[in-house]
Amino acid sequence: MTVSKPDGEQRVVMLCGMCAHRFSNVMPQRTATRRAAPGSQLSPEVFSQHQFPTQRYGLFAGFSSETQEVLKTAEKVTRGLGLQSVGTGPLLVGILSLAKNPSGEILKSHGVNLDDLQTTIPPSVSEIDGTNQPVQLSPDTLSVLEMAQNKAVGLSDTFIEPQHLVLALLEMDKVSATNWMKARRVNFNALEKDITISLVGSRRERESRSVTSITEATPEEMLLGADGRTATKTREKSALSAYARDLTLMARNGKLMPVVGREAEVARVVRILSRLQKNNPLLLGKAGVGKTAVVEALAQSIARDEVPRRLRGSSLYEVDLTAMIAGTEMRGQFEKRMKNLVDEVKGRGAGCLLFIDEIHTLVGAGASEGSMDAGNILKPALARGELHLIGATTLSEYSKYIEKDAALSRRFQPVLVGEPTVEQAISILQGIRGRFESHHEVVVSEESIAAAVTLSSQYLTERFLPDKAIDLIDEACSMVAIENDETGQSRAVIADDIAKVISSWTGIPLTKLVESERERLLNMESIIHERIINQDEAVAIVSDVVRRSRAGLKDPSRPNGVFIFAGPTGVGKTELARVLAGFLFNDDTALIQLDMSEYVEAESVARLIGAPPGYVGFEQGGQLTEKVKFRPYSIVLLDEMEKAHPRVLNLVLQIADAGRLTDGQGSVVNFKNTIVILTTNVGSNLFFDPRLASDHEKAKEEITALLISATSPEFVNRMDAVALFRPLTFEQVEMIVKGQVGLLARRLSEKSISLEVQPEAITYLAHKGYDPAMGARPARRVIQNELESPLSGMLLDGTLEEGASATVTVHDDQLHISTL
Repeated sequence: MTVSKPDGEQRVVMLCGMCAHRFSNVMPQRTATRRAAPGSQLSPEVFSQHQFPTQRYGLFAGFSSETQEVLKTAEKVTRGLGLQSVGTGPLLVGILSLAKNPSGEILKSHGVNLDDLQTTIPPSVSEIDGTNQPVQLSPDTLSVLEMAQNKAVGLSDTFIEPQHLVLALLEMDKVSATNWMKARRVNFNALEKDITISLVGSRRERESRSVTSITEATPEEMLLGADGRTATKTREKSALSAYARDLTLMARNGKLMPVVGREAEVARVVRILSRLQKNNPLLLGKAGVGKTAVVEALAQSIARDEVPRRLRGSSLYEVDLTAMIAGTEMRGQFEKRMKNLVDEVKGRGAGCLLFIDEIHTLVGAGASEGSMDAGNILKPALARGELHLIGATTLSEYSKYIEKDAALSRRFQPVLVGEPTVEQAISILQGIRGRFESHHEVVVSEESIAAAVTLSSQYLTERFLPDKAIDLIDEACSMVAIENDETGQSRAVIADDIAKVISSWTGIPLTKLVESERERLLNMESIIHERIINQDEAVAIVSDVVRRSRAGLKDPSRPNGVFIFAGPTGVGKTELARVLAGFLFNDDTALIQLDMSEYVEAESVARLIGAPPGYVGFEQGGQLTEKVKFRPYSIVLLDEMEKAHPRVLNLVLQIADAGRLTDGQGSVVNFKNTIVILTTNVGSNLFFDPRLASDHEKAKEEITALLISATSPEFVNRMDAVALFRPLTFEQVEMIVKGQVGLLARRLSEKSISLEVQPEAITYLAHKGYDPAMGARPARRVIQNELESPLSGMLLDGTLEEGASATVTVHDDQLHISTL
């Protein structure tokens, strides 16, 4: 090939087949002009030496100015030696000769010396006279440049830097520069580490450079020593390279996650892409089910040539709409960028495929006053079949944005991507396990994979497989890797680690996930009775339902339990709910308590589930649904249910039957992991009826009849059980007083003050606070007035100080507190 310089001098540049073939795809007009130049010549033998698949990116596009200096120096060294092929030795000389880039200094620190190298490749750079010699890139050098390009793409770097050349050389076997370094016992691992650190450290500096300072000279101009000022006009940056990433190239370089399963979805996408009309697939599915993974699987299939003939050799690009919109301050800038992208794709032909994730953002993207959005810009090209576009979005976003635009939606063919089963999700995690192991440098056990899928399905019900299981594995690997670094050990990721992550996410105690609860569940009644006095029947009913639920025998579509607690006030209905929260979740505050006396109006339903669209408070969500959404493992306590409006009770009916509610925003809130408790005072007077005092079954029958009349037969029938709470006897109130006094003594012990309450004082407080109709609440008030208030005064006036002790006795039918 003959190239004319400004002074009329001509040089012959022989390019190898790969270089010339690739570059001809990038700049066909420039290549055609040079072929037609007078006296031009192109040896057919040059192209026949190599057979390579067509690439759509120019190999030399994106070289930084420093890398160009390396190539120019290598070309000068080659000409000075009288050689016709730029080998890896001159390339290494070019790297070592750089003045500002750290690559040369790092190489020197590892024993790669320029003077030593020049004795092997004489003469030195300073002795080169720059004679005109025809040169070409050697196959080894071309492989190094291609490897450097792959390194830059893999590291998401904008330009190919000298550091990428060094990293590429270190991976090349049996090339002269690498053999020369091996002969001098250069530590490749240490050198690679230092070069990588240098590359990361200087990335911000490189990104801050102006794009105009980076020339995209052709290989001919590189080898002729031309810079950006004397070369032909610098090409405008490719729209695809600026606003998209090549998924097929990433697949060839092993940068994409392996995709297991989804063969049916990939096959459907391939069929749609091969159609004559409406050949634009639209992947629809819940967030996290693997819509993007289907596209990545397609890219990997294209990279392996495992696609039909029509799609072989295609390139699949993922478009970044955010990058296209960024910086478009002036009207028309976004339209220009989008049009340039469309024109470039059209120019590349049917082999260029586009993928836009969250494609619903096309509607309105980039639109301003008097301008078009991205969707309208793409419509003509989609209508004429000039653009092959794959989209992905959720069903709700599709209905909200795309389906309303009939002209846009009819150009796409929906492909439903469902959530994988537990077995499929386990297979998916097994397929990508190696990536996590290599990244975190830990071993992922089989049991941890199974635990990630099963526990995420059980406890992360608002999210979807395989995304939630992958997140669990990733964070567990990170946790174990950090632990290994701190302890110096090297243990594998096990099921316990998955449980720890679940516990940190949901607040569910770790022991509830990995330990056998058999003994604890069997002794549930005795554990609860440590805090609940009497009420044996209610405790037994609740315990039985909880055991059935934990044994996996309950209906999986319903809550873990739905109860009505009926009985007089102050007998322990609310307290049992708190104790149950502590037993199940080790947290008494895992209790969502709502007073139904606040929901007596029909309109109050909107307060529970959220106002419908267009009403005040729509964005705030419901008082019940929002709390359950963010704490799905909890006890839901609806106090005084008989005071609620019937429409409110209909919501409870839906929860009891289906285990879910749809809030005002259309989101389904899952109640399957909750226990719903409704308390009521309906029929409490019957507990004091002498004729029913000894006939428990008769009392329950009459109270149930009253509940049915207050609600409906269907409502009561949907409950797991109606638990009756009987009035407290004096002895039971005395036990409650003893327990409350014990809590007070523990609070004082935290101040280093001891409290001793004599038995007669306990009896005195119980007698004074006993009221069968009011339960234990009067006794608590007596303790506050007769004991806590005097002790508070003694603390404030200094009578009780740290280290003191107080004794409570009864004298003359009054409490007496003495101190020591």
